[in-house]
Amino acid sequence: MEHIILQKKFTSYIGKGLVYGIHCNGNEGVYESKEIKVNSWVELINEVSECIDENNLGGNFHKTLGIGLEIHKTETFIINDKPYVNEETTFQILGHKLTDDQREFLMENYHIGHKVII
Repeated sequence: MEHIILQKKFTSYIGKGLVYGIHCNGNEGVYESKEIKVNSWVELINEVSECIDENNLGGNFHKTLGIGLEIHKTETFIINDKPYVNEETTFQILGHKLTDDQREFLMENYHIGHKVII
């Protein structure tokens, strides 16, 4: 019987989505976000939250309200010198300034690359 030896485990998170914000003229709009790559869930949430606060997710908004974020998690396990990969995709809305209507809009239109102006 062969022994199973877990040699290494690598985890990465990639987040990208639809940013919701207010333009300089006061109109609301959405824009595809930049991609954020990190090694932990906490890192991802912290970096995205910081980007929301600093208005640095994409779209040149006067004020960023939030994001519909598609999160790709990849776990790679090296077992007995062979790589095994597990991938998951989840969706999360981040932003403390979004109304219920804005959250609903992001839920319905978050697909990457789907640019909509409202």
